[in-house]
Amino acid sequence: MLVVDKLIEIDVDAVNGNVIPYKDHYLLIGNDSYQRRHTYLYTLSSDFQPVGEGTFLSRNNYEDHRVIFNQETSFICCNYSGGVTMCSGELNHASRTLNVEHVNSQNFTMKKREKNWCPFVDKGEVHVVYSLYPELVILRKDNKNGYERIFSEKSAYFHRWVAENVDLLEAVHIGGGSNFIKYGNLFIGTFHVKYVDLEYRSFVAFIAPDFSVKKIIGIDYGDSLFQGKRLRKLRAELVRDETASTFFVAPYRLRLRKVVFASGIFLKENNFYISIGINDLVTKVAIFRKDKIDAVIESFSGKWKRPEIG
Repeated sequence: MLVVDKLIEIDVDAVNGNVIPYKDHYLLIGNDSYQRRHTYLYTLSSDFQPVGEGTFLSRNNYEDHRVIFNQETSFICCNYSGGVTMCSGELNHASRTLNVEHVNSQNFTMKKREKNWCPFVDKGEVHVVYSLYPELVILRKDNKNGYERIFSEKSAYFHRWVAENVDLLEAVHIGGGSNFIKYGNLFIGTFHVKYVDLEYRSFVAFIAPDFSVKKIIGIDYGDSLFQGKRLRKLRAELVRDETASTFFVAPYRLRLRKVVFASGIFLKENNFYISIGINDLVTKVAIFRKDKIDAVIESFSGKWKRPEIG
């Protein structure tokens, strides 16, 4: 189990927000509420405190933004209107503008509901993990926002892991989570398992350059995951008014659900950072030392060499 060292609640209205490093501080992209799903970009200080007001980017029902960070213009992959389709494009940090378009499928048929594409860069080209189970499917993006299937295989390791760790009678689905990042010669990213009791569990997957799954490990966020100032405020509003509509808050969102949705991951200096959404209401950042990831990799790859981090 990968135990998180620190958990920080972000004090802004950001549903399933994604935090990315930018210069000497951070940016956060996310929806202002579950009901409206307007997209905003926030500036956060070096200790993740909001700086000024958020910048309005779009009212077009884009959600669950995954980011491949670049210094001035980052790649964005997001769901549209609850999963009607997928969109991808660019976020310009300097001008604080978002430009995304609906994707095109080149050699595969998209499902009626498309969500949770997990982007990464391989050999200078944008790819996405389209699915993990029952088949690991990788797509590659062309220069016209089209995506083609380049890899599809039932992972023996993943199927064995599911058989040993997931109760398929209780699990609703196994879905994508964050972007994937290159660390040494491996791609590292998150996914989740959703259960019928509305509990989500997060995991980190380690994928080799040939797209074989090498290792899966669970994430322990600690006892404070469903606590914090913003969740306490929402619960207080619900006590005062059972029909409260703030954030589209139905009672089950605060009382019954245990949704933990990891939407982003990045490495900075000696720490990994994972952006997580709590109950589709609040964004937090989970931080853990990179030597914990090193130890996991060394447990299954004795010849693995730790990458030098600048």
